[in-house]
Parts: sequence; structure tokens; C-alpha cells
Amino acid sequence: MRTLHLKWMACLLSVSLLLTSCQKKNYLDRANEDKALADAIKQLNKDETDSKALDAIPVLYARIRENRLSAIESSRNSRDLGRWDKIISHYEALQEAYDAINSAPAARKLVS
Repeated sequence: MRTLHLKWMACLLSVSLLLTSCQKKNYLDRANEDKALADAIKQLNKDETDSKALDAIPVLYARIRENRLSAIESSRNSRDLGRWDKIISHYEALQEAYDAINSAPAARKLVS
């Protein structure tokens, strides 16, 4: 009886994981905006008419840019010894976002 119960639980868990992994989460609702931007660009490369990706890319890039520039300004005003490393890291992340957008013709048209 116990093994039957465990088999059902394993089956239900597998099905629920499969269903949740197949669902596309809205790009704008994701916690990691850098990853969401990369995923939206990847989707746009597959389908240039994907409305979710088309809508999300300009918003995500603006958020990333705003957050990174704010963090850079914060680090500049900090007395932390590692502030320059943080500043460089934020600039590199900004450059990666820009390069990702610039590498996709459909995405490049969306962000000026």
C-alpha cells in the first residue's frame, strides 16, 4: 500500500513539474531581468512576431539600464574598497545586454 502511494506521489510530482516547466512565464514577471532579456531575444530570433518578446524587450532593457546605472552611482559614492570591481561588473552587464540586443536585428529595432 505504501509503495503504491509513493508511486502516485512520484507520478503527480512528475506531471506537475512537466506542466510548470512547459508554461512560459511572462518575461516582465521574472526576478532575473538579465536572463529574461536573453530569453526574450532568443524567442524573438526564433519568431520575429512574438508579441510577448516584442513588448518585453524595450521594458526589460530600460529596467536593466536604470538599475545598473543606479547601482553604479551608488558604488561611486561608496567608500567600499571593492567599489571599482562592482562598477566594472555593472558596466559589463550593461554591455552584455546591449550586445545581446544589437546581435538580433528584430530586437535592435525596438531599442534606441
